Amino acid sequence: MLVGIEEDGAYSPGMVSDRDKATIAALARRYGAASVWLFGSNADGRRRGRDLDLAVEGVAPARFFQFVGDLMLSLSQPVDVVALEKRSKLGTLIRRDGIPIYGQPAREG
Repeated sequence: MLVGIEEDGAYSPGMVSDRDKATIAALARRYGAASVWLFGSNADGRRRGRDLDLAVEGVAPARFFQFVGDLMLSLSQPVDVVALEKRSKLGTLIRRDGIPIYGQPAREG
C-alpha cells in the first residue's frame, strides 16, 4: 500500500510506500536522526516526483554520507537527502511545508 493514494486512485501528497517509511525509520534510528521530513514534489502535491526528497536532522556529520548511502541502497526509488539546519531558509520552508515522516520534529513558524 502506498501512502498518498486515495481510495479512488488519485494521487495525494506524501507518496511513500509503507516499506520505504519503515526502512527510513529503521535507518534513522540506527544513525541517531532526530527527525526526517519529506519535501518537494512528493510532499506538496504538485506532481508525483521521480525521487524522494528527504531532509534529516540529528545525524552526526561524520556519519551523514554513510546514512545517505544506506538510504540509496535500501529504498525502492531514488532519494535526495539534505541535512536540515536549524536556522536556514530551506529549513524554515521544509518545517513549514514538508511532511514529517520520522521523529518528533518541532515546526518553525
